[in-house]
Amino acid sequence: AMHHLARSFVPAGARHLLPRTPKRVVVVGGGPTGLFCADRLRHHFEVTVVDSKEYFEFTPSILRALADPPHLSRITFDYRKVLEKELGVEFVLGEVSSINTSVGPSPSAGGGAAAVAA
Repeated sequence: AMHHLARSFVPAGARHLLPRTPKRVVVVGGGPTGLFCADRLRHHFEVTVVDSKEYFEFTPSILRALADPPHLSRITFDYRKVLEKELGVEFVLGEVSSINTSVGPSPSAGGGAAAVAA
């Protein structure tokens, strides 16, 4: 409980840098499923989202945005702004080429990392 009090003194934009737990989850992909996983897991783990784009776009609405350009601002957002500054989740711009699951202790044993491909 004490770490929650200490976290409250740190600006929201930097809270993702503070340790929550030794358990870490990497979410590969920032689409709707990846964002859902990151949002749910952030309360229990240190979460990092990796995506090859800097922004989210709700692709089913792209055709409407072509006909109504102001609509584009309602279906896109910058990952860093939302994930890091609002949710406290780390964002990494890049691609994952492999996942090594044999490094370190397992997350269920109280440490280590896990990955979610979404």
